[in-house]
Amino acid sequence: MKILRELRLDGTSLKELPSSIQHLQGLQYLDLENCKNLLNIPDNICNLRSLKTLIVSGCSKLNKLPKNLGSLTQLQVLCAARLDSKSCQLPSLSDLRVLRILNLDRSNLVHGAIRSDISILYSLEEVDLSYCNLAEGGIPSEICYLSSLQALYLKGNRFSSIPSGISQLSKLKILDLSHCEMLQQIPELPSSLRVLDAHGCIRLESLLSPQSLLLSSLFKCFKSEIQELECRMVLSSLFLQGFFYHGVNIVISESSGIPEGGTWHQGSQVAMMLPWNWYENNNFLGFALCSAYSPLDNESEDGDGDGYPCTFKCLLTFQIGTFAWRCELPLKSRCTCYNDGGVSDQVWVMYYPKGAFRMNPASVEHTYLRASFHGYIHGRAVKVKKCAVQFLFSQGSSVQDANVIKRSDYAQDDLEDDSHHKRLRTVQH
Repeated sequence: MKILRELRLDGTSLKELPSSIQHLQGLQYLDLENCKNLLNIPDNICNLRSLKTLIVSGCSKLNKLPKNLGSLTQLQVLCAARLDSKSCQLPSLSDLRVLRILNLDRSNLVHGAIRSDISILYSLEEVDLSYCNLAEGGIPSEICYLSSLQALYLKGNRFSSIPSGISQLSKLKILDLSHCEMLQQIPELPSSLRVLDAHGCIRLESLLSPQSLLLSSLFKCFKSEIQELECRMVLSSLFLQGFFYHGVNIVISESSGIPEGGTWHQGSQVAMMLPWNWYENNNFLGFALCSAYSPLDNESEDGDGDGYPCTFKCLLTFQIGTFAWRCELPLKSRCTCYNDGGVSDQVWVMYYPKGAFRMNPASVEHTYLRASFHGYIHGRAVKVKKCAVQFLFSQGSSVQDANVIKRSDYAQDDLEDDSHHKRLRTVQH
């Protein structure tokens, strides 16, 4: 049995693991997820020195984890979510120096605060501490030392603030603070951040006002992504490799508003004539695309949800004479609040740089832009309540008038109807 590499026992009625499991010295993957009757894991499981993945999520009756779990020095993935037993505690993980993924979602292992020794796990790339009842101070300031961290999920906790040192997490791309109902402020964010989810944070206000630290941080993230995009475009042209781009995305409560200078338009679509030579303007950085949605109804049509609980999409169409250039920008979420159709109090914002369009500057003197928004929850279409498109400029620059020429709940091919004018202001950072 030394050659056995994977053992999948998930969903079985197993009550305990036999102590003889220690003889599976070649075992690298052990899955015990949703073994609802499992009461005990023998301590000698820590003799499995080749083990790289251990999954005990959903073992609701598990009394304890092995106290010497740190002996699994090759462990890279530890999933211990949804452990309900109050007697089950998280042992020291300080010796798990190659651990990359730690998932404690909805687990009683934490008891209101995470151990500071987690902060020395420098290989951690993804940490999920959602709904762990973390109170104020429950996240140690030493978390800023997780230099490899790319995704941090803290949704549904009770803290009113998070450590300011989070700005030092230079590789962090995803920060999920959704449903943290006590959260009152968000500190400066690292420029590497690409997704911020703060929907359901009912005490946060005016997140995108000109004086907001969050707006300043997001602008810094946006400019960082522009630089990264330029580097990727150079590599793409050198090696003939394409890339897929998502922009900088945030999800916030509707009461937080939209970036300064933006104006809501009713319906699912807005179209406008872009300023003269907009693409050649070095001060023009890109667009902020905003959308808000109404709850599900019984008449919602089937749509493309891509297997996610919630998918929002923006279709951008640039009309240059007789030529039309299109791109579709998706935003996805797995938040469980969408299971009940909860979407009406949220605003989705995407910061999208002009450099991602790869247009010929000589051909874009007269350009019409149409932005069409769509939303799906579990594959069912939801109504787009309102939308907005805002130009993003570097500080101190100006913008010419942009003509908002048509907005509608229905797809239109004709972009050249007359309408009223709307001035789009600059975003200060």
